[in-house]
Order: sequence, then structure tokens, then C-alpha cells
Amino acid sequence: MTSPLTADPAQIAALWATLRVIVIDVETVMADDGHHVIEVAAVTCRNAQRTSRTWSARVNPGVPVDAASHRIHGISDADLVAEHPFASIADELSVRLRGLDGETVVLAGHQIAYDVAVLRREYQRIDQDLADLPLLDTRLLTRTAGATPDRDSLASLLTTLNLTNPAAHTAAGDAQATADALIALLDRSAAAGLTDFAELHARVMGNRRRVSDIKPTAPKRARTGPDPVEDTDQLPAAHTDGHTTILEAPEGLPQWLEQLAECAALRCPYARDRVTAATADPGVVREHIEALLDQVLTTQPVDVPAVATILGALAPLLEQFPDRRTALAWHDRWQPRLFPLGRCPQDGPTVACPGCRSGEACPLDTWYEHLAVSARQPVSTQSRKSFLNTQGAHAGSGVLTTWLKTKANRQFLAEATARLVYDEHRAAGQLETAEMFARYAFQAGTRDPLLTAAYANLLASPGNLEALTRAIDVCTQSLDTRAGNTDDAWRLLAAKRSQLRGRAARLRDRPSGQIDADGNPIPKRRHHPTNPRRTRAPRFTAG
Repeated sequence: MTSPLTADPAQIAALWATLRVIVIDVETVMADDGHHVIEVAAVTCRNAQRTSRTWSARVNPGVPVDAASHRIHGISDADLVAEHPFASIADELSVRLRGLDGETVVLAGHQIAYDVAVLRREYQRIDQDLADLPLLDTRLLTRTAGATPDRDSLASLLTTLNLTNPAAHTAAGDAQATADALIALLDRSAAAGLTDFAELHARVMGNRRRVSDIKPTAPKRARTGPDPVEDTDQLPAAHTDGHTTILEAPEGLPQWLEQLAECAALRCPYARDRVTAATADPGVVREHIEALLDQVLTTQPVDVPAVATILGALAPLLEQFPDRRTALAWHDRWQPRLFPLGRCPQDGPTVACPGCRSGEACPLDTWYEHLAVSARQPVSTQSRKSFLNTQGAHAGSGVLTTWLKTKANRQFLAEATARLVYDEHRAAGQLETAEMFARYAFQAGTRDPLLTAAYANLLASPGNLEALTRAIDVCTQSLDTRAGNTDDAWRLLAAKRSQLRGRAARLRDRPSGQIDADGNPIPKRRHHPTNPRRTRAPRFTAG
């Protein structure tokens, strides 16, 4: 996901310390009153890596898509007709810009001033404010990092850094690519000795360091209601002092585990950093974290957010099992204890885990994805075929179907691993095989949102109303199994269903691209005159 590091771990740790970077990108349309957002994406970066799946959403701007904007991003009125206005996603976006327990939250992007100006205007339209965060522009960061792209464009920067953007001019694709570029540029900066973020930030951004420095395009409206991104919780100083302890040898495990248990109790957002920074044997570290997890699960009532915090810290180690057998054994041991917990409560006296509080997926929903990396072994062309055959007499069967039938309830692990195999097919250029894989996986009983979206695309490809209806039904079948899962992939599937519904509505109702006061699409008139002429009375009538 990132370019190779050149700075040493100490430099990386010093620069990132309490830093959380939210990389954003927006796609827009132009109207008489300025730009309107039609798509927005956000990627969270911590400790020199992307830490969550990209969150993205489409919105109905309430104005037609102009031709110039359509040529850039390819999004049409038909793609947006079933989407909701910006107000419906504003609070969710705001939550993702929230800092936790003393974190330094930075809003980043390529030519970030444009994205910020557009977002501020959208928030003003609904009488809210965009959070006043420090800004970091990858275009300006290139000078400090010693990168010299030929032009100011994101594409030129990616070429310079030897990075790619497979989904250019989509909010999610550009946000992911910008995040990778930012990580690479900060790495170069750290290697050059710039490990104090405040100093680097001042050098890069000059007089335009915060959101409030980007002048709004309309008079600022008064804020109504509480600040949706306010979070004043702070970790105790005695706890944060312990963050400097790095586990280097087994002798330090008792104190280190005590500190990690404190991280769980406090819902500390740096718990995973403790594990990532540890240099002791990963197997030994994992075993002791498991002992801590067992202790929390045994205490009644179970502190679910504490379990989620520990799982979030443990996640990187779940990717390091030596083989599939040990990964499956770990799953079969812990899944019956973890699955019934659901996920963190979002209200009440119990404070949620760091992931939930920052708007990311709860680790109780995503630990399967990390374990799937180990369960996927070995990776080869032959093993891809055996995981789920897409041709021949055994098409539609394989390791996947065996896991789905096992009494150990490996449904979610099977789906997470299937997603990896699907990505492998695509990365190998086997696009038709990937499509068939998604089809057979759904037919076998998986309801993974990304695989379902891929299968829905296949079903919808004829473009007629019958095909679109089948694709919508497939999306609905999977969404009906969501059960509150917080994985961002479910939002992507919901967006896919909305897109398909918009296409179907265009075939049925020929929408105009406008919405009424209730947010419903307004159909085009079907050439019926306002005052139709009366028909001439017949000259002869039956006697």
C-alpha cells in the first residue's frame, strides 16, 4: 500500500508520534452558486501507513452535472439521481475528522485548498462548519521532501514516486493515491532529519496552515447546535509517558502488558503502535496479548470496547501466522468467543474503542480480514484455482465451499479470504476470472460486500431494466445480512445499489436530475402539452 521506506524506524516513529492524517478528495460539479460536491472520500493514515479502508460517499448536488465536470470524472445525472443530499453524510464525515486523546489531526490532500474551500461551502449551505484543522498539501510537501515532479498534478507526483492510481478521477482512487504519496513524502522528510512535525508543517504550509486560513467563498453562517467534531478527552500524562517503552526482550513483557491493559481500559488510540513498535519475537508477543484478551473476556460483564481495543492492537500479528493450519486453529478457538460480542456500543456510559470513535470500522468486525492474510497461504496460481474453481467440472467448489460447510462457522473468514483471492485475480490481470470468481462465491453463499458489488456489476452489464433489477436484488440480499457491521465496504455496496437504482429509475422514469423539496427525483415531462387541445367530436354516432 505504500512505497518502500528510506527513513529508519526511530525517525518514522518520531515524526508520526501522535499524528493522525486524514487524506481527502472531492469530485464536484459547477453551478451558478459555485462548486457542489458529488463524491467525497477520506483515508486515515497513522504510523506511516493507511489504517482503514477508504470511506467514500456520493451525494446528489441538486443541480445538473455540467459537461466540463462530466468529462473529468465521468459521473452523470443518472448516477446521482438516487443519492441523498450532502446533509445526509455531513455528520459522518465530521466524525472521521475527529481527534482522539491528544492526537494531532491533520487534513491533507493534493492542492488541498480547493477541496477545503468546496467542503466549507457545502457545510455552510447546511448551517454547519468544517472542523478547523491543520492542513498539509502534498503538492507543497514535494519541495521539502526533495521530490521534483514535472508538473503540479497528482499524476506527475505519483510517477515521480513510482506509485500508481488505478482509479484516477474518482474520489476514493485519488484519496488513496494521495495518501500513498504523502506517506512516501513524509518518509523522505524524516530521512532528511525533519522528525518534528510542527517544524515541517510550518515550513511546508507557510501562512496557510489551517482550514480557517482558506477563505470561504460566502459569508460565514452562525453555528447551530454543538460542534459535531469536538472531542476533549485526554489521556493521563502518566499513561502517555509509558508510550515511550518499546518491548525489545521477553524480560520487559510484564510491564509492557500492564501498560497495554491500561491502553485497553482507556481506549487508547496508540495501542496498536505499541505492538507495531515491539521488536521482541512476534509469536511470543501474540501469545501474551492473547492471555490479556482471555482475561478481559473472562471478566463479567465483558468490557466490549476494551476487547475491541486489544483486537485492534493484535490485528497486525494475525497476519504473521506461519501457515494456514495455525491460522484456522486460531480462528476456531477465538471466533466463538468474539462473534457474540457484536461490536462496540455507540451510546450509553461505556466509551467505544478508538476505531469506532474515529468513525472507522470496529476491530470486532475486521479482525477476520487480518487473519485472512495468514489463512490465504500459500499464494500461487494453482492455489487461487483450488480456493474456488471457476472452470471445469469442479467449477463453483473448492476450499471456500469446504470452509462454508464446516461446523466451526468460518463464514466471515471464508468471505474475507475470498476477497483477497478476488483481488489477486485482478492484480494478475485475470479480470474475467475475477468476475466468475465473484459470481461463484455469491452462489456458494458468501455475502461479502465487495464481492457482491463485483457480481452486481457483472449482472448489470447488459444495461437493460431486467439486468439492473437482478443486480439490485443481489445487493439487497447481501445488505440484508449486514446486521450493523461497521466495515466501510458495506457503505460501498449501499452506494452501488443506489447507483443501480438510479440507472433503473432513468430507464423507467427518465429523471431530470433535479430533486423536489422532499429529496425525490423529478421526472422529465414526456412531451405532454400543458393545455392539450380537445379532440374533435365524431361526425357520426351510432343510432
